[in-house]
Amino acid sequence: MKSMTGFGKSVYDGDDYHIELELKSVNSRFLEIRLTLPRELSFLELEISNLIKTKINRGKISGKLDFVSYESTGLMVNEQKFHSYNKIYSRIKELAGSKDEIPLSLFLGNEEIIFQSDDISGNETLQSRILGVVAECIEEHQLSSLKEGNSMLIFLRDSAARVLNSLKNIQEFYPGYKERINIRLQESAQNLYSQKLTEEDLNRLALELAIYVEKADINEEIVRLYHHTDKFISTLTQDGDKGKTLNFILQEMHREINTIGSKFNENEIFDDILLIKEEIEKCRELVQNVV
Repeated sequence: MKSMTGFGKSVYDGDDYHIELELKSVNSRFLEIRLTLPRELSFLELEISNLIKTKINRGKISGKLDFVSYESTGLMVNEQKFHSYNKIYSRIKELAGSKDEIPLSLFLGNEEIIFQSDDISGNETLQSRILGVVAECIEEHQLSSLKEGNSMLIFLRDSAARVLNSLKNIQEFYPGYKERINIRLQESAQNLYSQKLTEEDLNRLALELAIYVEKADINEEIVRLYHHTDKFISTLTQDGDKGKTLNFILQEMHREINTIGSKFNENEIFDDILLIKEEIEKCRELVQNVV
């Protein structure tokens, strides 16, 4: 089991480059990727996003890539700027009546004339280094997600076990409760039958008693809740995206325990019903972050 929450970090620090990537993720209904890259590496954004998509299918992903080059990239000359500045300097020299040569330092120190090229899209070695860092970072992120997912798996299994234990208490207590209800109903019915009732009154009374007994029965709900809980446990270890499936099962479990609670309201098992509801809610919060 994997959690959508994870963290990964990978660093390459060589004589040529320093490359560092951090990936963080939190839960989300869909996959959202937001990358912060240096401007000169923006051409790699799509490829990095596609690499992430091969390993992560849900979650809000944020990534930050830091990059420093220790290599001198190609220096470029903006000839148009050079001619413009040279014309200005010559005009200033003319106006000042100076016979001195225009110093080259005026041009060499001007970053508008001589600048470092940002176009490194053709540097295959650099791209290989960066994508290697990305792959390592994704792997670290996945290990982090698995570690948290395993912790969640232990909690969810323990929670399901607590549900089954309380459900067993309810199941064991119910027959005695049902017997007491039947005795009370029989006594009430005998008192009513001893009175002067019409045949229509007696038929209606018998029908209402039958309906009450049927509505008070929780055996079907207990069976379904056992089934849903077993399905929940087996789904925990299945491959693939199971967060949505687990959430659906928990919704059904919640429906059944609510029905049991409304039909079977006895002080002796109130704590068990409350515990089951609490465990289901805890699990529902967790499975929102399961992939």
